[in-house]
Amino acid sequence: MANTTGTGMQQAVSLKFLGHNGFLVESPTEYLVIDPWLTDNGAFHGSWFQYPKNHHLQAELIETSQRKKGWIYISHEHQDHFDVDTLSKIGRDAVFVIPRFRDDALRSEIDKLGFKYIELLDGQPSLMSEWLTLTCLVSDIGVNHDSALLIETPAFSFFNQNDCKIFDRLDQLPKSITYYSVQFSGATWHPVCYENYSENERAELSKEKSIKKLDNVVGAMQRLKPRFFIPAAGPAIFPFLPLPLSCGVGNIFIHQPELHQYLMRANIENILYPRPGDEINQLTAREPIAPPRERDILDYKKNIADPWEGLAIDFSKERLIDEINNRLDQIWDLEFQCEPLLVLAWGDGEGDSICIDLSEKAIIDAPGSMPAFWRITADKKYFALMCGRDRWQNIHLSLRAKLYRTPDRFDNIINIFLLSDVSNLRDSILQTLAIPKERITISRGSGIRYEINRYCPHQGADLSCATITEDGKLICPRHGWAFSLEDDGKALDGSCSLEAKILELEG
Repeated sequence: MANTTGTGMQQAVSLKFLGHNGFLVESPTEYLVIDPWLTDNGAFHGSWFQYPKNHHLQAELIETSQRKKGWIYISHEHQDHFDVDTLSKIGRDAVFVIPRFRDDALRSEIDKLGFKYIELLDGQPSLMSEWLTLTCLVSDIGVNHDSALLIETPAFSFFNQNDCKIFDRLDQLPKSITYYSVQFSGATWHPVCYENYSENERAELSKEKSIKKLDNVVGAMQRLKPRFFIPAAGPAIFPFLPLPLSCGVGNIFIHQPELHQYLMRANIENILYPRPGDEINQLTAREPIAPPRERDILDYKKNIADPWEGLAIDFSKERLIDEINNRLDQIWDLEFQCEPLLVLAWGDGEGDSICIDLSEKAIIDAPGSMPAFWRITADKKYFALMCGRDRWQNIHLSLRAKLYRTPDRFDNIINIFLLSDVSNLRDSILQTLAIPKERITISRGSGIRYEINRYCPHQGADLSCATITEDGKLICPRHGWAFSLEDDGKALDGSCSLEAKILELEG
């Protein structure tokens, strides 16, 4: 805890909600701003926008940054957390505070903005000022570069977990947390963009994924026992995409009323529902924010242009082939098996697609029969962006492509290839292939003992604190992946395994 404990400083330190995952911590002379996404340009090529609107707070933050000493904490590089439009306008004396990631992407972007930065090491408290101590918990493996932040002041402590799925590390936090915030809504293209499913199947899958997220929130609340919970880091809305996405209908982008009902059933009532601009430490009772209606979306779009429609960009198949070959060159000597082929398609003609064999690190002619493949279908503008300076992860998060995969299983290598930058592709695959194979023993309620790999093959979560269901499924504490202990520990929806071995009955 920061070392100033006087009553005056306690009263002077405030916490304000800026919308989405943005927060502002202020003392009389200094400030810390977290992930300020305040632009009206949206994110991910204009697909994602804040809800409720918070654009009016940008001018207020800029004014604060010009008269106070400040720090800017960025949890990770996604555009709804690293908003270049807002950050470029902040007072130049501010110092960025970022996690120590292996990847250079975030550091490079801050260098371009012309700011100084300091890096926080995983789990090590840093005294920033007499009233402010920061401790960063980092998740840094494969395509996942993310972090959570513990803020300690004389007035309160605040653990902002945002999008970071480190539910397996919550025991490392102090016993007393005033405010806790974590993402409760979805933020990915599965199953929203997948063509594998009927509308009903997509809705059912979305419900299952949402429940896993909500279960993580409930579990974290029960373990941390904070004084208050603040739902944040979404949901975003999508004014220029189909309306159901913005309303949370049949998809993973659920809204606060659904969260509220779930927490009430778990007897969790200490929830705050701030609006952008609210002083949280002065907040009185608020109702959950309802999903937008169609007329709300129409009103939101007034005076906002669709960035996607404004893109003028030429597509060249040859340039896309060069980009893919550049990526394949980074990993040409790595040995791994990737059963599905990867197909990028922009039309139905014979030459309107590219087929990639990641195991062989080569572009190939599409075989007549493909028993296992992933296909991404989009317009030429989408693939033209993949040939430029845009990060592939940001392009895919625009949700403007359709995916189909058979068999319907997650594949780590394809996922990394699609979501990595060319600069970190090799390291991301190497990290994933090098997830430790340490073995641990776990037990089911029935008394059966198993030996399994301790770390999840997806992104390395510690499974020593995983949940085991009555029917022998092990549930990863980070992303809710399920593994069948009765079937050698194979993932139910992926191609990886925990290599589970049945030992014997206890007793």
